[in-house]
Amino acid sequence: MKNAKVSLLIIFSLLLSINLFSQEITNIKEINMGKINAMVTIKGKIINVIPPKEDYPNYQFYVFDGSETIKVVINTELAKIISQSQELSPGKEVIFTGRVKARENLLETHIERSSDVVLQKYSISAPQPPQVSNTPVTDTSSGIISDLSLITNNLKDKEVTVFGKTASFKPAWNERAPNTITLTDGVKELPVVFWSDVDSKLSPEYKQIGVTLVIKGVVDEFRDAVQLKLINPQNIKLAGSTTASQAVQTEQKVVTQLAPAKPAQVIQPTSKVSIGSINQSSVTSKVIVEGAVTAFRESWSETAPNKVTISDGTGSIIIVYWRDIGALLPKVPAVGDKLQVTGEVQLYRNELQIKLANQNDIKFLSGGTGGTQPPQAQKIQQTPIQITPTQPLPQVTADKITPISQITASLDGKKVTVEGQISNFRAPRNERTPSAVDVKDNTGTISVVYWKEVSDKMTPEQSPVPGKNVRVKGTVNIYRNNVQLRLLNPADFQIIRK
Repeated sequence: MKNAKVSLLIIFSLLLSINLFSQEITNIKEINMGKINAMVTIKGKIINVIPPKEDYPNYQFYVFDGSETIKVVINTELAKIISQSQELSPGKEVIFTGRVKARENLLETHIERSSDVVLQKYSISAPQPPQVSNTPVTDTSSGIISDLSLITNNLKDKEVTVFGKTASFKPAWNERAPNTITLTDGVKELPVVFWSDVDSKLSPEYKQIGVTLVIKGVVDEFRDAVQLKLINPQNIKLAGSTTASQAVQTEQKVVTQLAPAKPAQVIQPTSKVSIGSINQSSVTSKVIVEGAVTAFRESWSETAPNKVTISDGTGSIIIVYWRDIGALLPKVPAVGDKLQVTGEVQLYRNELQIKLANQNDIKFLSGGTGGTQPPQAQKIQQTPIQITPTQPLPQVTADKITPISQITASLDGKKVTVEGQISNFRAPRNERTPSAVDVKDNTGTISVVYWKEVSDKMTPEQSPVPGKNVRVKGTVNIYRNNVQLRLLNPADFQIIRK
């Protein structure tokens, strides 16, 4: 019996080997949109592994074959089965056979069977990093920083040189997004970002996990997190190389002297001030201002905030907030609205702005109380909408069912209730995009959008399954010239059983 089991195992291994060798290896750079849903076999080295997350419950392996990188996706259960016999980690060389798919316009391969993952017996491990002293280097002879905790927003826009080991590499997820190398000194991590123009000139060795790099870049901030921008591909070197040693010898900046003294705060925390009194010494202070809206610019991408310009007669300032906060506001700020804003003063690209922390930091004031009218020259004249007597504005109330066809841009900011059948549901692409439910009645269709703060509080009975009848109360909103409803309260999404 034992010999029979051994024989079967040998036969299975031979069949598996025959199947693998019959599969033609495809160069990753040859995988394009024309291969979507096709099965391909790739052979390459794992350069990064991203475990499952709440918004994406799959393992993601970034694989490099010497020509290009692609993401290989394996669901959690299948990954557990594979891990019982094979260790998939950075540096391992693997043959993957999977189905080509596109997610957010990026190509990736999805593994469907455990037998489609074969770890190469003689895997090429990631190159060993050169030996580098653990003593932080911040002296005047080199200007090299190994203590990454010294990189703070006080150095913003300054050019510094750092070194550390590569903890991870994350390729750009679209054309506008950067590639990211995360450096570590064993205690602190620092993201180093660079775009396609730099990436196209870098050799694969710079993206290997575990190598030690010397990088010169410009200190920057993104969403309050410090990062380093690599602008010139000549400014990244492998530590221990001749060029890296030359970089150490020629770098003459004293990094610890680059940090300017923190400005004295002349505004008390959370004090109400005039906009004209806010200056660079106010940066990081929390203030309260009131003023009239003179301009509004809606977020144009997932990584860009909404921007509201307000004026109180003494000056103007930009208020910034992200989409998740905007979704919770009672209405979209419009020109002429009078607001009270609480937030932190920031300096972005040499321009002062106030950043909101949550939806409670912005209040819509009535009748101009507490705020001063902006100068007449700054007012934007709006041409009134001409409505003929035969086309009166629809009379709607929040508790009355409104036909979807009557919900137009003229109701922007108003609360309405609609009733109909769910015709479609679109899940969010990531944490900063909303869920969208298309609801139709016998007069038309409208999209109902809501963010994670709402979906987390919805019950299983409120699942937006197409075909269900639903009653929704929401706020009319205009997004990219399309009318939609914003759901702010999960209790306002009711499944109707007829």
